[in-house]
Amino acid sequence: MNTPSTDEFAHVLGALDAYRKTSPEMVVVGRMIAESLPDRTG
Repeated sequence: MNTPSTDEFAHVLGALDAYRKTSPEMVVVGRMIAESLPDRTG
């Protein structure tokens, strides 16, 4: 599996955050997707 680039990673997290603010259902879906992405904090 290919790891997303730093730019792609930031874009995905930004999109998830935007959807979380507009759709209650996306809170759960966004969390599941975000938790499946590789950790980029370290």
